[in-house]
Amino acid sequence: MLLQVSNLTKSHGIKTVLTNISLQIQERERLGLVGVNGAGKSTLLQIMAGELSYDSGDIFKAKETRIGYLPQNGGLDSTLTIWEEMRDVYKPLLAVEQELRELELRMADPKLIEDAKRYEETMSRYASRSDWFRERGGYEMEAKIRGVLHGMGFADFSPDTRIDTLSGGQKNPSRSGQAFASGAGSADA
Repeated sequence: MLLQVSNLTKSHGIKTVLTNISLQIQERERLGLVGVNGAGKSTLLQIMAGELSYDSGDIFKAKETRIGYLPQNGGLDSTLTIWEEMRDVYKPLLAVEQELRELELRMADPKLIEDAKRYEETMSRYASRSDWFRERGGYEMEAKIRGVLHGMGFADFSPDTRIDTLSGGQKNPSRSGQAFASGAGSADA
């Protein structure tokens, strides 16, 4: 046994959040915690991780068991859209992409073509930056973003959806509060 919770009760003031909760997690077991918003899932996970106290009951864990908690709201408080937030990860690539567009405009300028040395320098810079951009996945950037958004369940969301309009669960890639217990057999809860 990695973890056992027996008759756990927790109240917030006069409101009882958890009543006589019992569960046991064996090595190599996986446990899903499902319930409506406000049912006490995050509270239970925080108690099991030792981040919250409880009113009554017992928690036993094996000596080698460690419990951690990843909060539902990972602190993502942004007025950016989903698409802008995802693109923000690629700031260095976006900066080079902008530089490439500027170099393209310069190369199209007839005055630059007249100055052979400056034209050659610009072409050389463009080739160098273009290689850097390609080698680091710049041309696949948007496809990667679409893939990540799809994998996170945002395929049907408009890319213009603002982050600050999402629920706490939607803002967190895990989509819910998580706790994990690991021991010799490494179990997840």
